[in-house]
Amino acid sequence: MSQIDELTSSSTSSSSISVVASTPRAVFTTTSIKNSLLNDQVHYQVLNNNSKRATASCWKTFGFPAVASHDDPKKFETIPGFVSCKTCFDTYRYIDSSTANLYAHRCYRNESPDQPTITSFIRSPQSSLNSSKTYKKRKEEMKQLCAKWIASSMRPFQIVSDPGFKQIVQTCITIGKEIIKIFLD
Repeated sequence: MSQIDELTSSSTSSSSISVVASTPRAVFTTTSIKNSLLNDQVHYQVLNNNSKRATASCWKTFGFPAVASHDDPKKFETIPGFVSCKTCFDTYRYIDSSTANLYAHRCYRNESPDQPTITSFIRSPQSSLNSSKTYKKRKEEMKQLCAKWIASSMRPFQIVSDPGFKQIVQTCITIGKEIIKIFLD
């Protein structure tokens, strides 16, 4: 009996797994790849996606799982159809070049420097809260609401200059600022 026959005849032998995994036509699953990456770092690695087309920020967290080559154990060959997290080794099917499910991965969400925080977003010039267009739109909305209120309730136009009305509006503005401050803190 040859050494390979001995290894493959033992279903509980850990070496039989490495023989099966290193065969050219091995069948891989997301679970088997993750387990191999966790338990056999000599024969399995996650390689960076060095393609110039890989511009998505998730590629900082993900790469291609690879297995050591038969000819040269120092060379690694990617396992087609899969991507793996470089941190926790969670592995996903990757067939149609879609990275949408990679952005939902916990390691990407926790470690992504490209993902703005709510505070930096609100304070950014691109934020709709800081936009002069938004400010002008809100101001026009307020004018329209006052005009409708005055017309429908048959109030005099001077009511908007009434100190009590100004105090109510100022209180609403203060409440809005406090809500935003809570989000920023």
